[in-house]
Amino acid sequence: VMVNGRKLQLCLISRRSRLRAGTRYFRRGVGHDSHDADFNGTEQIVTVPADLNEAATTLSFVQIRGSVPVFWAEINTLR
Repeated sequence: VMVNGRKLQLCLISRRSRLRAGTRYFRRGVGHDSHDADFNGTEQIVTVPADLNEAATTLSFVQIRGSVPVFWAEINTLR
C-alpha cells in the first residue's frame, strides 16, 4: 500500500476461539469452564520500511471481543 508516496506493509491476523463457539444468537455468556462465547481476537500490524535517515517503524493494534462473561440463558425463536 502506498500512502503519501511511502510504501507500507499491512498484516491482519484474526483468531477465533474453538471453545464455546457458535453463532451470535444461539451461544451466549460464559460456560461452566469459564470460556466466553464467540471470543475473537484481531491484530492489525503496519510496518513502515526504513528511510535514509530513520529506522523502520512497526505499529500494532489488538482488539478482542466476546460475550459478556456472565451465566445467563435466553429463549429465542429464530430456529
